[in-house]
Amino acid sequence: MHPDDEIARHFRLVPTQAAALRKLRLRTLGDLLYHFPVRYESAGADGQTRTLVPKTKVTLIGTLTKLTAKKLWKSRRTATEGRFEDATGSVKVLWFNQPYIAKMAPQGVPVKLTGTVGGTTERPYIINPEVVAIGALETMTGGLFAAPESGEDALSRIFPVYPESAGITSRWFYHAISKLIEHKLHLQLRDAIPVPTRDRLHLPELAAAMVWMHVPDELKHTEAARKRFAFEEIFVLQVAQA
Repeated sequence: MHPDDEIARHFRLVPTQAAALRKLRLRTLGDLLYHFPVRYESAGADGQTRTLVPKTKVTLIGTLTKLTAKKLWKSRRTATEGRFEDATGSVKVLWFNQPYIAKMAPQGVPVKLTGTVGGTTERPYIINPEVVAIGALETMTGGLFAAPESGEDALSRIFPVYPESAGITSRWFYHAISKLIEHKLHLQLRDAIPVPTRDRLHLPELAAAMVWMHVPDELKHTEAARKRFAFEEIFVLQVAQA
């Protein structure tokens, strides 16, 4: 991978996605890295399957199994049902009107699952959860995940929301840019701000700022990164006009 590589060389794009990227003026992998989030959202409190509380939003770390597409007996709606398991137990997961989930969701590998708890305290289940496979990326910024006695616990609860266009979603950008960072593409970028200037203004280096923009573990990191990139934009214009 190289920042100047075209996006289509490394990502399989359907025509609507390709058109959306053109509309957003994103052609290269480097363009993707500079496609910054417009805001950040909290995924919800980290939890365990044994302590689920109905009508709350929760983030769990564990594995998915037994995903099956079916029709619900009473409503006849299509649904995908399965089990989610962590170190403390297991809970049913349920997606309504999303039969494709049974084939697309990662099973038998560590995932971060975020959703709303339904049912009762005695018989809870997770409704329409978001699922993200976790791997090498989570350890790149000094450990987004730790391993306490209950198993892996997500310390990062912040997810980026990207500018979208018809045909491509914020979730696509999240996974695509995470892949670039996992492959250390951000380390190939040239830092336009000299070291003495960065040190004098207490600005983070480019590689760190990229990670903080796209996979932050604290909001203060995103603020520091935004400050750095705002200054970089002005700095580059001044150098060009000199």
